[in-house]
Formats: sequence, structure tokens, C-alpha cells
Amino acid sequence: MLSKYLKSFPIKYKIVLLIMIVSFSSTLFISCIFFYREYKIYKDEIKKDISVLSSIIIKNCVASLSFDVSVDALTVLNSLSVNPNIMLASIYGTNNNLFASYKKKQQLPDMNLSFLLNSTKNNC
Repeated sequence: MLSKYLKSFPIKYKIVLLIMIVSFSSTLFISCIFFYREYKIYKDEIKKDISVLSSIIIKNCVASLSFDVSVDALTVLNSLSVNPNIMLASIYGTNNNLFASYKKKQQLPDMNLSFLLNSTKNNC
């Protein structure tokens, strides 16, 4: 049916239609590549920011962990409140005991994050 309909078109319109289809599909393809690239860059920047922040937190909490002063570690973790993207942070001491934790003031569901501790142990 489509071929019968296209046969009735003049060649001029067929060429215009072909150019439009190729232009649209190439624009769509390039747009998808662009959005994927932007997503990947954004994701990499977030990973880098979290990595830098965790390094800073670790360096500032070494003394707290060494002398078992959780109040100082809590003060360091509370400094994360300036970053609106960080909702939850925890520091675990010896024997995988929770040493200090930070939770954003807005309501968050209680989560059991012990699976993260096990996965990061295997990666380190």
C-alpha cells in the first residue's frame, strides 16, 4: 500500500522526503550520542566529587577514630550539610561498628546499609 502511494508522488517530492528522513534520523542519532555523553560526564563528575569528599572526611576523622571520639567525627560529618546532594554518610570503626553517622534533616527512609560495607571491603 505504501509503495502504491509513493509511486504516485513526483520524483521531486520523493527526493525531499528521503532527505527529510535521513536528516531526521541523523539528528536523532547524534542527539542520542550527545545526551549519552553528557550523562556519562555528569556521572563521572559526581563520582569524582564524592571521592574527593570522602578523602577529606577520612583525613579529618583519623584522629577521631584513633582516640575513639565520635563527637569530633560527627562534627566533621555534619559539615556535609552544605552539599545538598549528600543525604546520608556513615563512619564505621573497628569490628564494623557504627562510629558516627550523618543524616540530612529532611525525612529519609531508614535504610540498612550494611551491604555497602561488605561490598566496599571487597573492593579495597
